[in-house]
Amino acid sequence: MNAYRVVVAFRAGLCLLGIAATNLEAATYYIDSDGGNDGNPGTSEMAAWQSFQNVNGHAFAPGDQILLKAGSHFTGQFAPKGAGSEGSPIVVDQYGSGALPVLEGNGAVSDTVLLENSPYWEINHLDVSNKAPGQSPGNLVDLRGIGIFGRDFGTIKHIYIKNCEVHDVTGKVGWIGGVVDGGEAWHGPGSPVKPGVNGNNGWFGSKNTGGIVFNIVSSADLPVKTNFDDIQVDGCKLKNNSYGAITIKSSAASWSVRKAGPNDPDWNPNTNVKITNNQIDQGGPENPYAVDGIYMTCTRDGLVENNSVTGAGACGIELYWVDKGTVRHNEAANSVKKGGSVDFCGIDADTGTTHILFEGNYVHGNGQGIIFYEAKFGDAVARYNVLQNNGEIELRPCANATLNIYNNTVYSSRPKTQMTTAKGKTTYRNNIFYTTQSDATFAAGAIYDHNCYFGMAKKPGDAGMVDKDPMLADPGKGADGFDSANAYKLQDGSPCKGAGVTVPDAGTTDFYGNPLPAGAPNIGAAQN
Repeated sequence: MNAYRVVVAFRAGLCLLGIAATNLEAATYYIDSDGGNDGNPGTSEMAAWQSFQNVNGHAFAPGDQILLKAGSHFTGQFAPKGAGSEGSPIVVDQYGSGALPVLEGNGAVSDTVLLENSPYWEINHLDVSNKAPGQSPGNLVDLRGIGIFGRDFGTIKHIYIKNCEVHDVTGKVGWIGGVVDGGEAWHGPGSPVKPGVNGNNGWFGSKNTGGIVFNIVSSADLPVKTNFDDIQVDGCKLKNNSYGAITIKSSAASWSVRKAGPNDPDWNPNTNVKITNNQIDQGGPENPYAVDGIYMTCTRDGLVENNSVTGAGACGIELYWVDKGTVRHNEAANSVKKGGSVDFCGIDADTGTTHILFEGNYVHGNGQGIIFYEAKFGDAVARYNVLQNNGEIELRPCANATLNIYNNTVYSSRPKTQMTTAKGKTTYRNNIFYTTQSDATFAAGAIYDHNCYFGMAKKPGDAGMVDKDPMLADPGKGADGFDSANAYKLQDGSPCKGAGVTVPDAGTTDFYGNPLPAGAPNIGAAQN
């Protein structure tokens, strides 16, 4: 019987005796890179460990704490083991005042921080990187800052990562299919297309590198269905991480994809995932390998809220194989094409996404604004979003997708503005479309109802349209930060006030947090 099982069996025995095992045995371990010694017991500040040698060989118990001294500097891998329990997670944090403890993988380890099959852990206040000296991701190596894995375990509950700084991870960019760059397509299974980038990895082998990565994997011939439940990534700062900043995915066997459609009985998604209050900077064109900002896949009940994502490659926030996903009150800005990407959008509901809500987001300066690719099947609602100077709003759902796009404010001064494209059943209601480009285009085949159109020569058929200046506060003057989106409030006397059509189940507040009116709504994202 291994050490972890001995601990669990002993605790079970104590519980049968009515003893509160989690409180009785919880211990605190201290690690100090300068003043510690690995010959110490590690259980006091004065007798701290110095490195991760003892940590990585120890099975921690519910309620234990692992505290790293502020200002400490560690190299190599931090890979503790053990499991917490409900109400008594194992907590990693700093002690003392000063700079966050620094953990550097230096490209010598796949994961600077590694947990596998470890329920009930909380990781706080660490500075984590994994960059090989002098190296951009010039070789095809999977590297991660914080890697959380599940393997043939069942449900792994309660993994929280909060207030960490994760940066400069130089993992490879591994695409699902072929790679396109500069108009030229590269193909060939697993073959490099340029240093650090390769294509045709398939679903399981793709996009498995970056700053914080949660992934379900399997090595068994008869794998145990495994997923995460109750994940939180909150209040973290992430910068220049390749492939992505935050990734939630599953790469295991048949249950990772919704092969049989939206109600696939074999699909075993991660559940109750929250990615909130994070600041993500992927470096724009200065870092050609830092691609997605937030990449959430194989998830049911996912929330992406109050994040700032700038300078991404393929997408600022991307959902893929997600059911009941909400993307709310995020800023997604300045995405560019990187690493052979085709897309360069702010927000994307990609393949097999159902019951998706995009609400109250500020999307600006991207090559594309919001994409609804939704190949195979999908449905989504987008409401009370403000979009400024994206290259296009591209809606590419499959024929069976259903999209309801209402009460958004869209402004563009970019040449050849493509306001909408559409397939499937797509309905636009109560949106403001404002452009300085007379050749702006709209997709045929969509339903347009009670929208405002200003600045374009051609408009779609819309019996309830407002064809006047919406009288926005300061159109085109939005910048970085939500406060600057005040430029898209309506001035007094706007013809858009009270000119919309009622939409059922339209939510409770507008982009600015104002309650919705009792009567006819305004056209656009502002309801005050």
